[in-house]
Amino acid sequence: KQLSNENYQVEPVLLMQKMAIPADCTVTVIAGPQNDYLAPEVDVLRKYLEGGGRALLMLDAGAELPNLAKLLSEWNVTARNDLVIDMNPVAQIFGTSPAMPLIVKYGASPIVTPLTNRATIFPLSRSFEVAKESKPGVSVDSLCETSGESYDVTDFNPKMEKVAFRPGKDLKGPLVVALAGTIPGEGEKKTAGRFVALGTSLVAANSFLNFQSNRDFVMNSINWLSADEDLISVRPKPPEAQHLAMTAQQMRQLLLLGVFGIPLLIVAAGVMVWWQRR
Repeated sequence: KQLSNENYQVEPVLLMQKMAIPADCTVTVIAGPQNDYLAPEVDVLRKYLEGGGRALLMLDAGAELPNLAKLLSEWNVTARNDLVIDMNPVAQIFGTSPAMPLIVKYGASPIVTPLTNRATIFPLSRSFEVAKESKPGVSVDSLCETSGESYDVTDFNPKMEKVAFRPGKDLKGPLVVALAGTIPGEGEKKTAGRFVALGTSLVAANSFLNFQSNRDFVMNSINWLSADEDLISVRPKPPEAQHLAMTAQQMRQLLLLGVFGIPLLIVAAGVMVWWQRR
C-alpha cells in the first residue's frame, strides 16, 4: 500500500518460470526468503543488476542463504550468518527487546540523510561486513549501524534457546545492518546497477513499518533504487485509524436507544408540557 501510494506498481516475478526479470521492472525486491535461491536464479539476478538493474535484498537472520550471500560477496559485501543483539539502554524507552536493535547512527547516503536524529528499528537482524579492498567500479556505503553496546551471535539458528556474548567468537559492535551499493554496468548502455541490503525483512513488516522512521527508511531505499531521489524525505505521519469495538448486545442497546428511545423521550416530554399547559 505504501508503494502504491507513491505510484509504484507491484507485481510478483517468478524466476523459475521464465528465468528472466522483465525489462520494465524498475526495482526487484527479495523480501525475506526462507529458502536459498537456486544457482540459475542467482545468475538471473546477477545479469539483471550488472545490466543496470536495481534490487532490494532483505535477508533475515537464521535463514541459510549461501547462494544469495555469494552474490553479495561479488560486490564486496559479506552477509554474516548471525543475530544482532543490542544492549543499548536508550532502546528501553521504546519498550523494545535487545534482539530489536534501535538505530540512530546513519551513513552519508541520500537514503538516510533525512533521518538524522530519528530512530529506526531492525528486529531480528543479521549483520554485514564491507570488504576493505573494493573491487574496481564497485562502491558500498553503510546505511545503518548499531550502538557500541551491541554484539552478534555468530552461527545463529532459530533453535537457540539462549544467546549471550561469547568472547573470541562473537563480534562487538557497532555492526552494519543495512548498506547500499553501486556496481559498474555492462553492455551497450553501461548503466550502473544499484542494490540495498537489509539484515531483516521485519523492518518493512506491517507491525514495524510505522515505528518511528521505519517507513521513511524503506520508502527512501525504494526511491533511491528507482532513481526517484526527489521523493526521498521524511513523510507526514499517517493518521491513525480509530475503531470502536462493540458486542452484539451493545449494538442492540445502541439501536434501541438511538432509533426508538430518544425519539420516544422527546415525544413524552412534549406530551407532558402540553398536558401541564392544558
